[in-house]
Amino acid sequence: MGERRIDSGRIFKSEITPEGFLRVWMTVSRAGKLRYRNHDGSIRTEIVEPKELFRSDSLDTAWGKPVTIHHPKERINIDNARDLMRGMTQQGIVINDNFLTIAAVFTDREAIDAINNGLDKVSAGYDVDIVERSDELYQTNRIYEHFALTNRPRGGDELEVHHTYHQDTFRCDAVLESDRDAIFNPSQQKNMVDKRQIRLDSGISYDVDSDLAGEISKLQSDRDTQKQRADEAEKQRDRFEGELSGVKSELQSLQDSRQDEEAIASEMKLRLDTWAEVLPSFPEGFQPDYKLNSTQIKQKYLEEVRGRTDLKNRSDEYIDAVYSVYSLHLDSDAKRKTTQHLDSLNNQSCESPQENPLESAREKVRKDTEAAYRGTN
Repeated sequence: MGERRIDSGRIFKSEITPEGFLRVWMTVSRAGKLRYRNHDGSIRTEIVEPKELFRSDSLDTAWGKPVTIHHPKERINIDNARDLMRGMTQQGIVINDNFLTIAAVFTDREAIDAINNGLDKVSAGYDVDIVERSDELYQTNRIYEHFALTNRPRGGDELEVHHTYHQDTFRCDAVLESDRDAIFNPSQQKNMVDKRQIRLDSGISYDVDSDLAGEISKLQSDRDTQKQRADEAEKQRDRFEGELSGVKSELQSLQDSRQDEEAIASEMKLRLDTWAEVLPSFPEGFQPDYKLNSTQIKQKYLEEVRGRTDLKNRSDEYIDAVYSVYSLHLDSDAKRKTTQHLDSLNNQSCESPQENPLESAREKVRKDTEAAYRGTN
């Protein structure tokens, strides 16, 4: 555990919630050189760099912390929180130039009445490590413990509480009433440029010039778009590499050995049977592609008839499983409708009126399927 510090600040803004609670924005610290009073009355200067004050892991410790009336004489824990707490900080942090503002909600009537009657002084109690560099003292690793509403920011009882609370506790007036304009008008020297709040991926919000905010938002949007395109390109590359590998494997397999006629007949039957099941569900006039294997036929049915859009890059086992669910709802007269389709094919291709139309059409489908099977598998 590091040394103890208390930075005094101000409540510059507040509003009543629908429940009657009071939401406040407490400006509790600032970056720069902070002057702390030692126990002997001398002054010590500690430097708080912006990158240290606004560190995300440090700011995370400021969320959900107790807010009290006066600083307690002991650390707040599960045993005494009920007696000491008057509210709690929220996940709302604003960084305005070098100032740190934290949102909190007071739920206690005494505290709310005091603020409404003009009490606007608040202090942050935290632990910190002090390191020396080039004969100067720097703060690092701030860990916030509580925040307190105070009515005696200088000397008196509050300082006595500080000393009994921790032997290395020192206090400074980090934020003064005179800082109000700098906090609410940080661009005053820039012709009062309009401000907008930007929230970064870290969760920290910044008030910046509107023009700059627009550029940042555009950059964030462009970054997200580029990331999506990069992700999609990577997926396509992986898919193409997979397809190329599959084609090479199939070609090598065909070169090594031709599948026997029984295997070809079995594959043809599987394709024909699958088309026989799904064909009646397609629009009238639809022409089946007999070069597709059984799983590809099922995928085509699921996408074009059932509207499934999540089957790309899915395994054959997955597509077969999805199809098995939908196949329960296929028309019971599928075979009959498929026969009608085969008859229609025959009317377009039979060579003489004496040929059996159904057998001729089936023979055409068989030849197409066998050619597709030999050419693609």
